[in-house]
Amino acid sequence: RDWSSDVCFNKKERFKCTDAFFGTTLWEMVQNFGYTQREDGTCEVYHYGQKWQGPFFIRLIFQMHARYVIFAAEQHLNSPRFLGKQEDDADEDAEIAQRHNIPFHLLGQFLDGLEGDVQVQLAKAAAQVAKASKDIDPSDKDLVA
Repeated sequence: RDWSSDVCFNKKERFKCTDAFFGTTLWEMVQNFGYTQREDGTCEVYHYGQKWQGPFFIRLIFQMHARYVIFAAEQHLNSPRFLGKQEDDADEDAEIAQRHNIPFHLLGQFLDGLEGDVQVQLAKAAAQVAKASKDIDPSDKDLVA
C-alpha cells in the first residue's frame, strides 16, 4: 500500500476497567488520535481524550502519564540519534535502545554536558592558579615557611 497518498488518519480507542467480582465499571475513557496533511505540506498530529468517566484521581494519573509521554516523545524526536542518518546497524541499535529507555538516555546527555562544564571550569581554575603563581615574588619572606 502507498501511504504517501493518504491525507488523514483517525482512530478512536475505548478503554474500560471493570470490577472482576461484580462487573461494575470503575473507569472508562475514549481516546481519539491521528493525523491530517495540511495544504501547506505540514502534518498535524493530534491525540486527545474524548470522554472520561471515573474517579478524578485516576484521571490525574493518566494526565501525568500523558505529560511524560509528550516530554519523552519530544526528547526522542529532537535527539541526534533520531535526526541523524543511520549509517550502520550500531547507530540503528542505539536509536532503538534510546526509544526503549528515554530517561536513561536523558540522564546520559545530562552527565555528558555536566562533564564538559566541569572540564571548562577546571581549565579556568588552572589558568587562574598559573597566573597567580607568576605574580608571586619568590624573594618575599612572608610567603616562605
